[in-house]
Amino acid sequence: MVALLKNEYDIIIIGSGPAGASAAYFSKFFDNNSKKVLTIESLDERHYTRYHHMCGEVVSRYIKDDFPDIQIEDFVVNKIDKVIESWANEVKIYSTLKGYVLNRPKFFLNILRRYQKQGGNFFQDRFIDFQEKKGKINIQLKNKGVLKTKYLIFATGPKKLKNSFFNFDGDTFSTLLYQILVRNYPLEKNCVEFYYDERYKDNYKWIFPYGNHVKIGVPYENKDELKDYEKYKIIRKDVKQVYCGILNTYAINNILFIGDAAFQNNPLTKGGIRAAINAGKIAAESLVKYDDPQRYDKMWKKSGFFAEPYLLASKKLSVMKNEEIIYHSKPLKYFPISIPWIFLKYKKYLSLYKIYYLSEKFGW
Repeated sequence: MVALLKNEYDIIIIGSGPAGASAAYFSKFFDNNSKKVLTIESLDERHYTRYHHMCGEVVSRYIKDDFPDIQIEDFVVNKIDKVIESWANEVKIYSTLKGYVLNRPKFFLNILRRYQKQGGNFFQDRFIDFQEKKGKINIQLKNKGVLKTKYLIFATGPKKLKNSFFNFDGDTFSTLLYQILVRNYPLEKNCVEFYYDERYKDNYKWIFPYGNHVKIGVPYENKDELKDYEKYKIIRKDVKQVYCGILNTYAINNILFIGDAAFQNNPLTKGGIRAAINAGKIAAESLVKYDDPQRYDKMWKKSGFFAEPYLLASKKLSVMKNEEIIYHSKPLKYFPISIPWIFLKYKKYLSLYKIYYLSEKFGW
């Protein structure tokens, strides 16, 4: 490999949330760890921790497959094995769903440290601009000046990128969510609750445990509903933008987009942690092992995390009135016994039921 100058890298990753941290981590496990990789994060550890506690932090049990070399239990706040779903306050479904409430910032800070121990470079700075020139990408940072790289991975929020650098083509949207963290709410520590209703459109209300506390959230437009929970001690209030949808391409020349920068939150569940992890892994493998950014684009679109079917399901659910929400949810209560019933009376919802089933593995 040609020796690189001090300010020159094979790969620079902007952002170290779930997508960026995962891309960094997996970049050190391919091709004999020969690539010079730099990860840049704008937040210090205190603000990073505060920001990354804003989501629900619930992930499915399949996160163990994403990181087989890491003891996931070391970062688990609650183990989940029970789900309660309420459809328009009439159909209530009790089921099992194996998963975890994850200490998200602790986990991703840990994998960043593992990446650094493998020779990965990391520092805190703010990305300003970039230019492609003579087969290299020049990165302008606020404090460190100009750096050079062959490949650039954006793992930031898409707002600045969309307004300043790229015209993203695809079918995308963002949704604003409101969440409170409360004490003394009577919820079992192994249980999560979901409430679907026409007033939430393609969203829902969620109630998740977090240690001895509980996270309760709704779409921002429904935030007044959470006044009912003011009798419990509110520890924190959070507002978070979630970016969902599909892009026509996830790689432009030698620039790749992952996580929020690629709108890779699941449009149906709004979960994004494992989608971001797997996007980061595919991106790292494509660049480090195959030296082919377009491989990432192709592999992502073939993965179970690619959002197209979930986006279609989300659009269907968003226009349902409560009468239909109740009607279509009834056979879910008796699944799989209700399969013959589904084919007789509920065939028009087959595509929805399929996506509900797949979302257990790919939606969280």
